[in-house]
Amino acid sequence: MEASVGFVAWRYLLPSTPQGLHGTWKGDRAILTWQTVDAVDEYEVFYRRPGSHDTAPWCSKSSGKSVMAEFDVHTGLPYEAYVVAKNWFGSSDRSSKINGCARAPAPTQFTVVCDPTKPLLSLKWNQVSCSVGYVIKRKSAMESDFHIITTIDSSYITQSQDTNIIYGMSYTYMAISLDRSGESDSSLSVVVCPRVPVPNHFAASTPKGLSATVLLNWQAVPNSIAYHIYRRRAEDPIYQNPILLMTLRNPNANSYLDQTVINNVKYIYTIASEDSAGVSLQSTAVVGMGALIAPNNLSAEPVHGNNCIILSWTEVAGALGYRIWRSGGQPSTEKEIGLLSHEYNTKYVDREAKHETAYNYTVQAFDKNTKYGPKSNGVKAIVSKIMPPSERQKTGQKATVPVMVDVRFGDLITENVDAIIVCLSSDELKNKILNAAGHSVSLIFASVHQRDINGCFKASGGLLPCKNIIFVPWKAPAESLDISEQSIRTFIIIALQCAQQHECQTVAFPAVGCGGLGYDVHTVAKAMVSEAYKQKKSNSQTSIEDSTIPSTWEKTSDTYNLRVNVPVNSSEGQAVLLDFHRTMTNYDSYSRIIRIERVQNERWFLQYQIHKSEFHRRLQQDTEQRLFHGCAGGESAVKSIVEYGFNRSLAGTKHGKYALLFIEFIFIPIFPYLLECFFQIGTAYGLGVYFSSKASESHNYTKLSNSISMGERYMFVCKVLVGKTTQGNASMSTCPAGYDSTGNGSTIYVIYHDVQVYAEYLIIYQ
Repeated sequence: MEASVGFVAWRYLLPSTPQGLHGTWKGDRAILTWQTVDAVDEYEVFYRRPGSHDTAPWCSKSSGKSVMAEFDVHTGLPYEAYVVAKNWFGSSDRSSKINGCARAPAPTQFTVVCDPTKPLLSLKWNQVSCSVGYVIKRKSAMESDFHIITTIDSSYITQSQDTNIIYGMSYTYMAISLDRSGESDSSLSVVVCPRVPVPNHFAASTPKGLSATVLLNWQAVPNSIAYHIYRRRAEDPIYQNPILLMTLRNPNANSYLDQTVINNVKYIYTIASEDSAGVSLQSTAVVGMGALIAPNNLSAEPVHGNNCIILSWTEVAGALGYRIWRSGGQPSTEKEIGLLSHEYNTKYVDREAKHETAYNYTVQAFDKNTKYGPKSNGVKAIVSKIMPPSERQKTGQKATVPVMVDVRFGDLITENVDAIIVCLSSDELKNKILNAAGHSVSLIFASVHQRDINGCFKASGGLLPCKNIIFVPWKAPAESLDISEQSIRTFIIIALQCAQQHECQTVAFPAVGCGGLGYDVHTVAKAMVSEAYKQKKSNSQTSIEDSTIPSTWEKTSDTYNLRVNVPVNSSEGQAVLLDFHRTMTNYDSYSRIIRIERVQNERWFLQYQIHKSEFHRRLQQDTEQRLFHGCAGGESAVKSIVEYGFNRSLAGTKHGKYALLFIEFIFIPIFPYLLECFFQIGTAYGLGVYFSSKASESHNYTKLSNSISMGERYMFVCKVLVGKTTQGNASMSTCPAGYDSTGNGSTIYVIYHDVQVYAEYLIIYQ
């Protein structure tokens, strides 16, 4: 009984079992807490791994008031633990067991940074020392779930890269720690949208051997989808911000040739890349400038037996004309012998070359900004003297002197050629020529003509600048036009044969039948030129000089199409639209360019070229300007202008009669023309045809077309010879003496001679 009582007393003195055991497991540390037990000297905490048969104390606390224990654990491994309270009398019963597993904490300071030069994202985070590695997960804007892109098996590696990205796509990233149990906590997610970088090494240069061209180069950006090139003039007072010049949809492109520049004008360029999210920022600006180049492929072909050498070369883009230089002979110093004021003229005939004299020729281009461009390589030529006819007769050789037919606009009386052709049936022309040539020539004519009234004969030029006068019999038939045209061709053949017989090199023809007979000058001119070319082909030594048709013109069955579509995105189309966009100050006036047409009126173009040469000779400068003309008469008026040119007699009115311009028969036209056009532009600066350097001003005088394609407007881009201009007023029916045009002194020009303009392009827009 006493032993039993003692045991109870002893048990009563033992500490109570600890209650409320709770564990916090994190990283490589475990923290246990429990409720305080009275009369305790210390606590002992025991642990073991599940399945282990050994139990070992973690640590013990000597304070009876302690209710917490902290100790190291292996991250990612499960544990079970309990607590025992102890005093002088012994130990309490074990507390309830607690299970736990300390997991690696999430990585902190997780960042994702885009590389500015290439498709690469750099990921970084702080080290989790108790982890065994990391997992990087990602999802794109098009994905709903994360997926692993990288697994790292070391806690010391705290950075990674992602190169499998698409510019413009949004991505979400997270970093997750790994421990012995697998994936632990994840970091905060980071959203990033890598944008395509600006192309590097953007540069502008003047390409060698190319005129009116700027070469742009850059380093291609991987994974970009396009490049946008912007441009503006460096000294443009209106547009200070760059305007989109071109979009290249080739992601591998690394260069572009801008062939729409004006030589010696500075342009500022920038470039931007494009990705699926849009266009990047623009690059640092670079400056480019085109420059005239020396004409290439210069050749000199002597026409033996004549005092002439034919020069030809390759057209220089952007040139307004060419200067021809010659050295050799007396004096031997180089001098300028010719000037061609049109970019398409790439041939020149030196008619002052002396026989058996060596000459060296060079050619240089010029434009509005460059008076003297670089000279071409020199070429040498010597023209040989042909054997006299008397010597040829002795040796049995036939005369093979070539005939040079010089077709140009002018008065026969003033032509300085080897021979002028006079039609014997044209009394008015014949008498005028004889009176100007002098009495002695008239006597010779009367004597010869009396002996052979139907023959072709030659007389001296007398007081005229020409060396000879060739009289050719011809009587116009009264039958159909076809018979008349054939008769004209016969007249040309007889005249050329007679000129060749008398060793004449340059010949000037009248427009036969266009005076009192009233023949259509277009038909006559066409027949004359056509037959002259035919004779040239039949005699390889015959040379004909005429104004050169632009190489860009297109033919169908040997006939130039009057209207040819020009692609808007071509270099030619962009060049046409450059000034149109720049001077159409009110962009609300139009919404889109429908198409561009090139006007190919051979007759009109050649006549304009002749007039242009005369302007340059008279004024000693190039006064050609590219101006706009708004067409108010719709498609019918456009067709009339394209076929017949502008008619100033209708200026200031809405309707008018057809006006037919006949060139007086003492002139030598290439293609005179019918004139028709409707106007609604008023006569504030004179009764002529109005043009403007601003497309916005010409736009005000267009009106909507009534065609099926509703809303179309028509505007011509014209070459205009403004010459010497003065202030105009509404009372001027002709241009004041000493001037070639009137206007407002700034943007508007009025011309009074229809050959001063050629409609080069037609812009149809809405």
